[in-house]
Amino acid sequence: MKNKLVQQLSTSVSITPQLQQILKLLQLNNLDLVDEIIRELSENPLVEFEEKTEYLPVEELEKNLQIEKEYARFKRENFESLESIENFSQTKSLQEYLFEQISELNVSEQFKEVLRVATYYLNRNGFREISDTELASICNLPVETVKEALEYFKSFDPVGVGARDAIESLCWQLSAMGLNSDSIPVRILTEFKELLVRGRFDLISKKLGVEEEKVFEAIKIIRNLNPKPGLQFDNEFVLHVQPDLRVEIVGDSLRVELVKTKLPKIKFKKEYVDNCNDKELARIFREKIRLAQNLTKACKQRESSLLRIAQTICEEQKQFLISKGAESLKPLTLKDIATKLNLHESTVSRATNNKFIETPFGIFELKRFFVNRINEENSASSDKVKTLILEIVNTEDKENPYNDAEIANILNQKFKINIARRTVAKYRENLKIPSAVHRRQLAERRFSL
Repeated sequence: MKNKLVQQLSTSVSITPQLQQILKLLQLNNLDLVDEIIRELSENPLVEFEEKTEYLPVEELEKNLQIEKEYARFKRENFESLESIENFSQTKSLQEYLFEQISELNVSEQFKEVLRVATYYLNRNGFREISDTELASICNLPVETVKEALEYFKSFDPVGVGARDAIESLCWQLSAMGLNSDSIPVRILTEFKELLVRGRFDLISKKLGVEEEKVFEAIKIIRNLNPKPGLQFDNEFVLHVQPDLRVEIVGDSLRVELVKTKLPKIKFKKEYVDNCNDKELARIFREKIRLAQNLTKACKQRESSLLRIAQTICEEQKQFLISKGAESLKPLTLKDIATKLNLHESTVSRATNNKFIETPFGIFELKRFFVNRINEENSASSDKVKTLILEIVNTEDKENPYNDAEIANILNQKFKINIARRTVAKYRENLKIPSAVHRRQLAERRFSL
């Protein structure tokens, strides 16, 4: 077989460094954009910031944070009666609140250490995510000592914090009310949890050997308990976002604008180029200035692309922005926007990723405006169908509720939405709506709290 040279023509897409930079900036939100620009320009010796931004070292930040905490504690201890002072208990973390209670306990330092370590392993609901054995290993103490120390969690506020799960937490709360392990509420939680979830109060009554009215009274007590006692301190899970865009309703029109970010002002050190006699060095200097100028152009291109994409999305979901109802969201995909603007789908994805838009009724993630169709045959969105399912269930005969097939038939006949029974079941479960059988059982055993 002889080797031959063959000429062949082919086409390929080449992404230039400038385009790569634009795509990189496009996927950043406003806060990340500022950090990226400062990082890029700080490495360029031919650029200087007109207004120097100084950042405190981590040690200084930690020191300032400690000072703020001490000041907050001082105000809390000395100005509790003044209405003008903030309610600091709302900003106190669960750990801080429990540590204060641990320090006031009249027990050995060993016990306090066990409780402190266990507190670090509480989840946001206030439940312990570490076993007695693991805790004993960390504290280098016998398991029995650890178990004895953990008993003090039962005396803490809020009651139920430190338990291993929701059932144990509820039992601790019942115990604090003077109800022991033989009481009906405790037995229902520990022995008949599955029947309770299914609403089979008649079987619970039969197995306990008591009247069904007694079961209803016990469940009324259980429902007044707190299944997640730690959530009231869940301040650290609050997400603070800075919107990248803003939309306003002006008459029948929408006005979309960028939320301007205060970018650092820069100036170029062109004198280095003008006074440089070395041709090679002058070339390097000019290249550095060109890179900085390209970064500035890329930022402007990012703004233009982001605004175009956001304006198109808002126009497509105009009904949602005006009516403020999720059911008004129409099916919309990344591909739809990309086709309208003659862009690649990945470009739209980058532009909408981790971006937030401020509307007259709240801040939304931009990707919230994308909604899938339930199938190719229907123009209705999944959000619209879920809203309709909820309305159908809320208005049904409670003693003769619709099953999934009947709901699918109503959607088809009344709203012209062709949907499969299994899709209705999936959406119903997403909405946390029980099945028709369970809804009927709950209706039959309905009682007033």
